[in-house]
Amino acid sequence: MSDPRVFDPERLLVTLAGHGVRYVLVGALAARLQGFPRLTADADITPERERSNLERLAAALRELDARVYTEPVPEGLDFDCSAATLERADLWNLVTAAGRVDIVFQPAGTEGYPDLAADAVRYEAFGVEIAAACRYPQVEGGGGPAAGPTGRRGDPGDASAWPAGRHASPWSSVGLGRWRRGSRPGRSTRRRRGSG
Repeated sequence: MSDPRVFDPERLLVTLAGHGVRYVLVGALAARLQGFPRLTADADITPERERSNLERLAAALRELDARVYTEPVPEGLDFDCSAATLERADLWNLVTAAGRVDIVFQPAGTEGYPDLAADAVRYEAFGVEIAAACRYPQVEGGGGPAAGPTGRRGDPGDASAWPAGRHASPWSSVGLGRWRRGSRPGRSTRRRRGSG
């Protein structure tokens, strides 16, 4: 396996797309994609929970040699990477050949994939489409207002801190190169007159 500290978003995103995994990118990488000035060394995703999608996700994770991440064993612990296993928990912290990946089935303040997918913003990078969560609720309780959708401090959590309408290319610091902002599903990409 590659060094678990090295994050390769291209390999991760292309592998997920190659297996047809339906997910929404959440967390710091989604924020970064939308211009929030934040560095990250992992990806947080919220996959659709349908069994067929979890089978595709498990296949992608096996291709990436996914293991359960723990601080005492950063290279990860072996586990049964199957749809049945993934269904058993709401949160998986994994390390893969493409770096750290957190699978968060129901980020705090959301109803999970259906909720996030409805408002996701579509981007293209590495020749694949990426759906990124476009908003995060203020997280209450465990993580507090400084926590993001995973409930961990350090995630971009306060939606008011996100730059409104700012979509400058954020990918240079994580090596994503060229990208194209797409549209939200069901919404026109044409600008209305008088909207700037």
